Amino acid sequence: MKHLIALVVIVSTPLAVVGWAIGGAPGARVGFTVALVLLTSAWMFARPVILQACRARRILLDEQPELTAIVRRLSEAAGIPVPLVAISDLRTPNAFAAVTFGGGVVGVTTGLLELLSPAEIEAVVAHEIAHLTHSARGAATLAAVLVAPLGALATASGSDLFYEIAYRKTFFRGWGGRKLRPLRDALALCTVPITALLVHVSVARDAELQADRVAVRLTGDAVALRAALRKIDALAGRILAPVNPAVAQLLLVHPFGEAFLGRMFDAHPPHHERLAALDAIPQLKRD
Repeated sequence: MKHLIALVVIVSTPLAVVGWAIGGAPGARVGFTVALVLLTSAWMFARPVILQACRARRILLDEQPELTAIVRRLSEAAGIPVPLVAISDLRTPNAFAAVTFGGGVVGVTTGLLELLSPAEIEAVVAHEIAHLTHSARGAATLAAVLVAPLGALATASGSDLFYEIAYRKTFFRGWGGRKLRPLRDALALCTVPITALLVHVSVARDAELQADRVAVRLTGDAVALRAALRKIDALAGRILAPVNPAVAQLLLVHPFGEAFLGRMFDAHPPHHERLAALDAIPQLKRD
């Protein structure tokens, strides 16, 4: 709840201040009302925005029966409604979870399905299901939706600090080429700090560690989750991950590698810290 309150304050205060400067107390009320409308609209349209930002889509009927069965089984074990299951065609292995209007969303990339064993896939899905059991995920989702346009501007800068040239050619071919490169970079420098601030305010630093612990309780297998994290982290930032940085906190592993601008969005604990926490679980099945 504290993360949601902080998010509401950060969004509403500037609008209320601007309203006060223009029209006094009535203007401040108008600014606050605009903020509430903005927050409500973001919540209502969260699902399509998150799916687009993660380059994901709802899986078709019988497209991934094993994955669907895993999500259903773990949701029932966690005592939550079965979420929408999505898949992204990204080659980078990762997964995400979001709490949206109409229910939760759990998604994985095709790269993850190709890389991990069935037990490791189940462990990752359990981790994402664990996020849906905590109300704090709603604040993280709302923040992602609110800053998604700013995140798009940041990636549209064409800066190698975020992505390789393949991403720029594929998604931002019409942004003026080299002539507008300075303008795009300036937009990135202006939008990245604001986007990163809302990302960090919306999520607890230990949220991933908590989800890891819940995942182990759901599956009874910490070894599989540990192995999955090691495999995914080894490729993080090395395979193109053209997702909007606004959703970085919703992903299993930070997707942008060691680039400076990308690291500003990293709301995950260090990889070694997550592995050490899993090692400390008594039920850990050792290799």
